[in-house]
Amino acid sequence: MSKDKEEKLILCEKCSGKIASNDDLVTSIVPFTIVPYHERCFSREMKSLYSVFISWPINGIQGNVGTVLIVLIVVVSLFINDVSWYYSALLTLPILIRLSSWVIYERHLE
Repeated sequence: MSKDKEEKLILCEKCSGKIASNDDLVTSIVPFTIVPYHERCFSREMKSLYSVFISWPINGIQGNVGTVLIVLIVVVSLFINDVSWYYSALLTLPILIRLSSWVIYERHLE
């Protein structure tokens, strides 16, 4: 681990095992909380009845592409006079969630 990264133990919500790399980390929202999972534990959770409470993965390609699209929508909506500023502010919520996932979990892993 590089000196720039702060050492932080990240445990899977399902199995309580240590998550050692970004490749194995999946973050998701479980009612109002961002939680980490191993990739295999997340897929098992999605097949269970508990999946009703779990959102899509925040990190990974789907999360990154979604964040880029929402940033573009927010920027465009700021230039449209008919769109109220509070709609644009509401659209920034997924961006803040993605940023929070990175700050809380992803930046501490390799």
